[in-house]
Amino acid sequence: MLAVKDPNVQVQLLVWIFVMRIMRVVSSAGSTSGTRTIARGRYCRDKMDFEQPLTFLVWLTSIV
Repeated sequence: MLAVKDPNVQVQLLVWIFVMRIMRVVSSAGSTSGTRTIARGRYCRDKMDFEQPLTFLVWLTSIV
């Protein structure tokens, strides 16, 4: 913020930072919820390998 002298650009950068932070939280929550739903249908067994849904979550969050 100190490197930019124009107040309008400073406001735009500040808003952009907070919007990206909110979008990161929303996409992470959505990915976690989606993974939980998919994991219940896909991996609901007596002995579950917890690494598979976690790997799927990492891929889904990275794509989103």
